Amino acid sequence: MDQDIKEIFLREDFQKANNIGLLDLNDFNKILKYELPKQPSLDWNPKSSSIPNRCWLNAIWDYILDSDCNLDLFEKYPLLPIDKPLNPKIVSEQLVSLNSSNPLIRYPLNFNHEPMVLVLEKLGVRFTDFRKAEPLKPYIYDWNLQNVLRIIGILQKFKDIPMEKFLNPLDSKDRESFRRFVIDNWSNWSELGH
Repeated sequence: MDQDIKEIFLREDFQKANNIGLLDLNDFNKILKYELPKQPSLDWNPKSSSIPNRCWLNAIWDYILDSDCNLDLFEKYPLLPIDKPLNPKIVSEQLVSLNSSNPLIRYPLNFNHEPMVLVLEKLGVRFTDFRKAEPLKPYIYDWNLQNVLRIIGILQKFKDIPMEKFLNPLDSKDRESFRRFVIDNWSNWSELGH
């Protein structure tokens, strides 16, 4: 927005004369209710010209994070983008609600971890490349051995099934990729005091 126009809209006399005011978080939440359904997930096209799209989502998160508010207010809305899995059977991108019981994990920066990404996708782990922000840490984990093991445990509990049954989708090649990932990253993890 042009700075001159912004200054006009922020003037108290202009706001009173035009019966307008700044949005607080409750007002913002009411507007969000009309733009997004309160549901766990929503198919979306980030490049779409209609809402929701990437630009809109970034603006929403800028406002939420700048407000330094408790994110519980927004847990019912699908506001976190999950990336389309490497699995070609899944074609749509989705937004999902904030859920620390079923968190997302960031893609690894190292492409050598692609076999592990495929293993985790088979288990139902969801990935994102969405922004890093301290308030989002309970909902989006960084890629490292500790968080990979943690997210597997959380997801197994979320699905409420025994671990062996949870790991059933993995074939012997997947299990070997998993073992190799743990072995290759164990020294980094143990150096951190685990």
